Amino acid sequence: MKIAVVTSYPVVPAIEGNSRRILNLTRGLRKMGHEVHLILLPIRPGTDIDSVGHLNEFGASRFFYLVPDMIYKALYLPKRLYGNAKRCFWRILGDERQFYHGLDEFFPETFRKRLSHLNQVHQFDAVMVEYVFQSAAFDAFPDHIVKVLDTHDSFSDRHRVVGSAKSLFSVPASEQTRGFRRANVILAIQDDEAHLFRRQLEGAAQKVVVVSHLVDVSSPVIDYSPSDAVFIGSGNEANVQAVDYFSENVLPLIRDELPDFELKVAGSVCRRIAYREGVRKVGVLKDVVDAFSFGAISLNPVLNGTGIAIKLLDAMACGVVTVATSTGARGLPDAYCNGVVIVDDFDNEAMAKAVIELVRDQDLRTAKGQAAYKDAVNWNSQQLQNLASVFAVEDRNEQPRLQDAKRRR
Repeated sequence: MKIAVVTSYPVVPAIEGNSRRILNLTRGLRKMGHEVHLILLPIRPGTDIDSVGHLNEFGASRFFYLVPDMIYKALYLPKRLYGNAKRCFWRILGDERQFYHGLDEFFPETFRKRLSHLNQVHQFDAVMVEYVFQSAAFDAFPDHIVKVLDTHDSFSDRHRVVGSAKSLFSVPASEQTRGFRRANVILAIQDDEAHLFRRQLEGAAQKVVVVSHLVDVSSPVIDYSPSDAVFIGSGNEANVQAVDYFSENVLPLIRDELPDFELKVAGSVCRRIAYREGVRKVGVLKDVVDAFSFGAISLNPVLNGTGIAIKLLDAMACGVVTVATSTGARGLPDAYCNGVVIVDDFDNEAMAKAVIELVRDQDLRTAKGQAAYKDAVNWNSQQLQNLASVFAVEDRNEQPRLQDAKRRR
């Protein structure tokens, strides 16, 4: 099949978890023999794009960056200001609508014609759109092609789930469902979200399939001697909170026993955390596996979040043991937890004890790391099977029935 992938997030370099997901999905599809075209629309003016990296990854004829034109720049800012003004109004009144975005608030309407033109030229068999807040892009493609929405997460009432008004995007459940109905197939990243999405769709024609994050298992660590722990994350609020909480409540307990122990922090979260004794920021790295040269223990002490933690899967793929809170291990089935040590949220002593044990025992962290890598390989195999089912040629035969069902509604 000829598949267009529409994303507002650059995928090269794959620094953040969402970029790695999109990149690994496209690589998986290409390995299956599909022809993948990446269409990149920036989420905001001024976004830095590594055009050379994308061209090297997808090829000059299969990468399209829809450069923002003057019309886009002129319309985007007023649209965002209007959304912010509405939220400010409801905030003054103390109404919950202060936390909600418009479903299409981040979608650049001026790109609809450009997307339609690309389809006319290339005649795609399927289109996959990243995130529900870009689902309006489906309207640029004809009904006869397969439309797949890669959700990444559930954004219905997300501010309640995350426990913060600073969530990236939050809409009422009815609006998320409206976005879902623009597609034929909805990709959920774990079983609980798949059940939620099916309930929200209430028996509609859309099919919900679990395709969790694919991970790169090509470069597991080979040196388990570095005994510090590593936290990798973007600069979102949940990651900032996790580093702060661990540093204040768990790190002192570890350093009482191991005075030389350090928490190494990698990723763009480094830009948002303050200096603390025992915490060293290593910045944004090119590859995830590079972070574990600083320590062969991964930490995921997050206390808020939904979906499944990409950082946990990335550590497994690198062959590294992870110490995680229950929230940090959310969505990972027990069968894949052989290289994960899970402690209850807010159990500081248990987390400190687990880290200390791994720091002191290289054989243990090696064995746990190798078990994690084996689980990651098996995990990838299952997700690839699920992904293949979505884009199988025979699925195209269901398309007329899906569209007929949509028209009847």
